[in-house]
Amino acid sequence: MANISIIIATKNCFEKIDSLMLSLFRQDERDIEIICVDDASNDATLNLLKHYAEFDKRIQIIANKKSVGLLECCRIGLKKATAPYVMFLNGTHHLLLVQAFLERLLNSAKQNNSDIVYTPSVFVDAETFVAYPLYIFSPQMFHSVVQKPCFAGKALHPQLLFMLYLSPYGKLYKTEFIKKMDFSAYDEPFFLDAMLKAERVSYDLYFLCYRQVQKAELEQPQVFEKQQENEQVLRQNGVWDSHKNAFICYKMNQTLLAINNARQEQKTAIFAKMKKEFTPETFGQYDFNVLRKYKIYWLFQGLADMSYKDFIKSTSNVAR
Repeated sequence: MANISIIIATKNCFEKIDSLMLSLFRQDERDIEIICVDDASNDATLNLLKHYAEFDKRIQIIANKKSVGLLECCRIGLKKATAPYVMFLNGTHHLLLVQAFLERLLNSAKQNNSDIVYTPSVFVDAETFVAYPLYIFSPQMFHSVVQKPCFAGKALHPQLLFMLYLSPYGKLYKTEFIKKMDFSAYDEPFFLDAMLKAERVSYDLYFLCYRQVQKAELEQPQVFEKQQENEQVLRQNGVWDSHKNAFICYKMNQTLLAINNARQEQKTAIFAKMKKEFTPETFGQYDFNVLRKYKIYWLFQGLADMSYKDFIKSTSNVAR
């Protein structure tokens, strides 16, 4: 029986899937099953997956007749998983995994009886090839709060929780645990919910996963909907009061990233939504002593009286 079920959700990723599959073939951990769920691709992705399945008998393929979304593909693949641990990977991401990736995460899961093993990602700009860690803090900072190699999700300091890369992909889960999650959400709320429900989370802060990205991949046209679901997750898990100050800071940061990464024709529409979303009344429920420490708070506090031109100018000043 396999130690890890790798579930890969694919959608029109013929030009990206090679690096991920070769990374899996080269893993030190060999006892894996690879379940590829193709979301009705209309390019050659499915044919390429079938070629890999002929090469490696650990590969199973499920081909959706109609598109259902990548997170739903993960749920479909999870039904076929036989291993005690599972990992979701997004085939539309251009990923490269370090050879020890699966082995290190599996060792952490076994040693700590973990529901989730978290590891950070490194993004590589596809145009400049500059690499930068995503949502990373120093091991010293992490240990100063956590104080131990394994913790309950709700026990993680809210500020650190929202410094994590809130993506369900590239983490290792105990299969019996993750099967209880709701796969109907966006990626971020799904992983946030899993983190808060996990009784034991361990982590490996070495850079084991690299993702090459183009600017278009960082667009977040549904940023407000995602943050609404994130807020709902916090409330449903009973941590809203303890997490709301860290969350509103995260929400401001994510909204600012969304408008910075949006196409030019989308920017004014996002700005209009921002003005409705962030009003002086909105901030009344949060701790001013926390918010005032963030430079961008003052930018969002004054949105109601700003034009888009003024906003762009103010954003440049904050960035300095």
